[in-house]
Amino acid sequence: VRVVPNPFDPSDEAGRLSFRGEPRIQFINLPSPARVKIFTIAGDLIRTLENDDTDGTIDWNLKNADGRDVAPGVYMYVAETGDGGQRRNGHFVIIR
Repeated sequence: VRVVPNPFDPSDEAGRLSFRGEPRIQFINLPSPARVKIFTIAGDLIRTLENDDTDGTIDWNLKNADGRDVAPGVYMYVAETGDGGQRRNGHFVIIR
C-alpha cells in the first residue's frame, strides 16, 4: 500500500492531484474490497474510506468525517481487506 503524493503539498503543482477541482491523495495497491482508516498522530480516528472497486485505489479529499478540511500534520492509516483479514499500517504528511 502506498499514499501519493506523500507529502501532500498544495503549493507543489507537480505532486498535486485534483478530483473535481478538490485536492486529494490516493491510496494505491489496495486489495479489493478494502477499507482505510485514517488517524491523527494522537490516535483519533478522523475518517474511514471503503472501496469495492477492483482498481486497487481509494481517493481521499482531505476532509474529516464531518466534511471539514483536516489540519496539516502527520497522519497514520490502517489499510485492511474488506473482511479485516490482512492489514497494513503507514503514515503520510499533509502540508498546507
